[in-house]
Amino acid sequence: MNKYLVSALTGALVFTLSCTVFAQEEKQEEKKEEMKYSYGTVTQINESTNEIVINEYDLDNYSEVTVTYSVDPEAKFENVSSLKEISPDTDVDIEYVEKEDGKKIAKIISVYKEELEPELPEPAKEIPAAETETETGY
Repeated sequence: MNKYLVSALTGALVFTLSCTVFAQEEKQEEKKEEMKYSYGTVTQINESTNEIVINEYDLDNYSEVTVTYSVDPEAKFENVSSLKEISPDTDVDIEYVEKEDGKKIAKIISVYKEELEPELPEPAKEIPAAETETETGY
């Protein structure tokens, strides 16, 4: 009987420890995958290395900086379908994660599309009124 009790307690202890380790690993993964946000103007696209370089404003140093982002193979694009459709001088928003080594991995890239103002109809031209009155006042 003691043998079964010891086995059951050992099993419960192993299960508890493994759940604790798994929960800690999951929290570390969540911490690593915290999404960050940036925006700026594209200066370079490198399709062979799957990278995008943008000029963005560094709020901590109050200056323009050039930042390189590796584009995740599973990245989502908004207003374009791929990296190939983005060109220099395009304004973009980037949602990314920063790895422990400082590398920035773009997960979502949104391209600003110039919104066209709806064309308003031209104002009606004034049509000169026909003279209905004579100089006599009738």
